Amino acid sequence: MPKGGHGRGVIAAIGLVLLFAGLLGGGVLWILADREPESAAESFARAVPGCTTTLTFGEPGEFYVFEELSGIIVPVDGCQPSTLPGRPFTFTVVTATGVEVPRVADDTVSYDLEAGSATSVARITIPEPGDYRISVLGSDPAVVAAVGGDPEDGVESLRQGAIAAIAGGLVLGGFLLWLSARRSKRAATYTAPIDPGWGVTERDHARRAEADAAWPPADPNVRQVPINPMAPDGRMVAEPWSAPGPATVSETPMSPTSVATDDAVTDDAATDDAVADDAVTDDAEAPPRPETPTAAVDWPSDIAPAPERDDADASPSEDGDTSA
Repeated sequence: MPKGGHGRGVIAAIGLVLLFAGLLGGGVLWILADREPESAAESFARAVPGCTTTLTFGEPGEFYVFEELSGIIVPVDGCQPSTLPGRPFTFTVVTATGVEVPRVADDTVSYDLEAGSATSVARITIPEPGDYRISVLGSDPAVVAAVGGDPEDGVESLRQGAIAAIAGGLVLGGFLLWLSARRSKRAATYTAPIDPGWGVTERDHARRAEADAAWPPADPNVRQVPINPMAPDGRMVAEPWSAPGPATVSETPMSPTSVATDDAVTDDAATDDAVADDAVTDDAEAPPRPETPTAAVDWPSDIAPAPERDDADASPSEDGDTSA
């Protein structure tokens, strides 16, 4: 896998992990927040009416005493719950040395859970950890004294933690996923190469500026070669034909013999003129033939024609005659 693709995959994987971790952690914290009151109520210390119960506090602090209609009845060794009809619910807490712990009436806290339903009757402050004794009086053996903190304590903090976990997972995971998708889209978008390529670059502008500065351009140095390499460029041209001028008449007196000779010459001249006229007519119809060939063509070295063979014009008939 390419390096860029591997990086995008790692970012996407981390984003997914953070997203699911945030959602899962937030869900777990929210469930714990819902179960926190029940767990807190189950951990309360309880004392039945008509008996004295020893309580052990591990740390100092402020605690509530609830009048709880409970389904949880904790038996006390050597004591059976006893009640008096019409007696109000009361309690007393003393230290190991018999000093009574002060109490403050408080009915602001209540709960209704599987462990029981209760309402606070007082609030006591334990100065130091240790053993304490509580005595309870009442009219109903099912109504007990439950000692503990507010069951709702910690619920709000757990719910805030759940919301923070979900929000953090959504924000961080979503951001990483968006970043990975953005990089993937950028990698999928084709970018034309700078050079070489078909886009206009700075080098193209520089070349165009140089070409404009050198205008008009110089003649191209192109090698000229014949179109048909086997045909020379130079052509042999014949001199133009001209008609002969009139014959010059001799002033010398002619004798009869010379007259006869002149007649013969005249006849011959007429015949020659007729032949010449025919020849002129033929020459006029035929293309002119060169009288003097032009100079040989200067062939390039790479396309010079091959020399002719001496036996190129030899005919098969001559070979046959020689063999005969």
